[in-house]
Amino acid sequence: IVEVSTQLLYLYLGFTAAVELQPLGNSYTEWFLALAAFYPLLVMNLMIQFFTALLILNLVKFQGTLVCWNYTANEFINAERYGFTEVAASGKRELRVSPFNKGSSSANCMDFWYIRRRSVGVNVD
Repeated sequence: IVEVSTQLLYLYLGFTAAVELQPLGNSYTEWFLALAAFYPLLVMNLMIQFFTALLILNLVKFQGTLVCWNYTANEFINAERYGFTEVAASGKRELRVSPFNKGSSSANCMDFWYIRRRSVGVNVD
């Protein structure tokens, strides 16, 4: 959360500085071209920051999904090696339910953020 909010704050400050340095004109295209002509490092920095923010949001989404499934990144990456995959009827390999799954996404999130007994398996059969 800290990294995402830092990225968004930096983007906000950069765009605020850009509007102060190059006032908005009749169109956004003219404003952007003038900004790129007079302040190319600012534009390059904002573009890099924007794409980095997208990548960080994607990482947060991925980690949140793993928390909901009660998997670690290592278990997800090495699922086949650890035996966490099975062959489905379609012939594709699919992830099995984690042996430490607490039964639902909300229970897994509660276990991750509050209870903190991730290494204890629960039999949900």
